[in-house]
Amino acid sequence: MVVVRGLNSRLFMYRKSDWYKVLKILDEIQTRKETSKVFKRYIELMKNSASESQVSSKGKLTIPYYLREYADISRKNIHFAWVGNRLEIYSH
Repeated sequence: MVVVRGLNSRLFMYRKSDWYKVLKILDEIQTRKETSKVFKRYIELMKNSASESQVSSKGKLTIPYYLREYADISRKNIHFAWVGNRLEIYSH
C-alpha cells in the first residue's frame, strides 16, 4: 500500500499498482504547459509525500508521523471512505 498527502487534510491510500498508474497520469499533467504553477506544486507535494506502508500480521497499518500530522489523525478520531481506486483517511 502507498499512502500520500491528499486534498483537504486527507490521506489517500492506493494499492501499489494503482499508485503507479496515478503517478504516470500526474507526471503527464505536470509536464503540460497549461498546468498552473500552483497545481504543479501540489503534484510535487503529493508525490514527495508518498510512503509505502505495510500491514502487520495483526492487520495494523503503519502511517508515518508526518502524514498523520498533516491529516490531524488521532487514535480516536479517524474516518475512512472508499473513493474510486483509493481509500481516503481523515479526521472529522
